[in-house]
Amino acid sequence: MGQTFKLVLFLSMVSVSASFSCANADKPEIKAEKGESTFKNQCSICHGFSGNKQLSGAKKLTESMLPIDEIEALVTHGKRQMPPFKNRLTAQEIKLVSEYAFKFRASK
Repeated sequence: MGQTFKLVLFLSMVSVSASFSCANADKPEIKAEKGESTFKNQCSICHGFSGNKQLSGAKKLTESMLPIDEIEALVTHGKRQMPPFKNRLTAQEIKLVSEYAFKFRASK
């Protein structure tokens, strides 16, 4: 099986299921945990848990110079071998996982 097929198969098998009550939705620590959880479940296979892994052409997140809005666009629409997540994640999940990935940058 090809690497891309394995990746797509793995990502389609992984599901992120977390629910928040309205009372917890705005708490920063809950949002940070959700971003981290989504990253670990959806992104770490290619980017690694610390943003250094480069499987299937994935970029090192520690070297990224992209602003947060461009990271969100990449997660939403995908690029090259990175699949789009707009049909797998909610807009809120995309925002939170992008913010989490942004933290891997060596310099801001």
